[in-house]
Amino acid sequence: MAARKTTQRRSSPRRASAAPLIPTPGHGEQIWILDVPYRAPAPAPGAKYYKALKAYAYIGAQLPDELAVYASKPYSYSRWVEEDLNGVRQPGATGFHKTPRPEQVDAAKAIATAFHHGKRGFLLADEPGVGKTGSAIIGAKAALKLGGGDTVLITVDRPAQITIAAWRDALAAFGDGGYRWL
Repeated sequence: MAARKTTQRRSSPRRASAAPLIPTPGHGEQIWILDVPYRAPAPAPGAKYYKALKAYAYIGAQLPDELAVYASKPYSYSRWVEEDLNGVRQPGATGFHKTPRPEQVDAAKAIATAFHHGKRGFLLADEPGVGKTGSAIIGAKAALKLGGGDTVLITVDRPAQITIAAWRDALAAFGDGGYRWL
């Protein structure tokens, strides 16, 4: 039997990355994560797509007017990443304040009571138009206060264009309690 001939593989030379994986702001600057639809080219100089972030970002002291339309929205994943990168929490959404109705307060109390008794989930199945979103926000804030948490993850099963905007409006109306919402 003939001996096998061994060969060494040559590795191809590695190219230096043209852009950093995650942007680094200079003194007095911050990272602005942009919600550019459909990964279209950013419409202003200075905005770049960062593969590691899977998002466009702009680095500067202020976001240019041309990019303001793409600014991250409160309670969005883009805003979450932006806050983490900059180490600064931004204010939540603001809007017309709503006073909870008695049935919303009752539902929120039921959510908080379930949490107090160790339940980690709660099915709120009221009729349409009763105010389940407001009840859920008030109940989640009460549960966070009881449990010492600081973060809420909202999951939805409807079209994002409708539901996320409705939750953002409800958080503005009922207040986010200073907690992080996504």
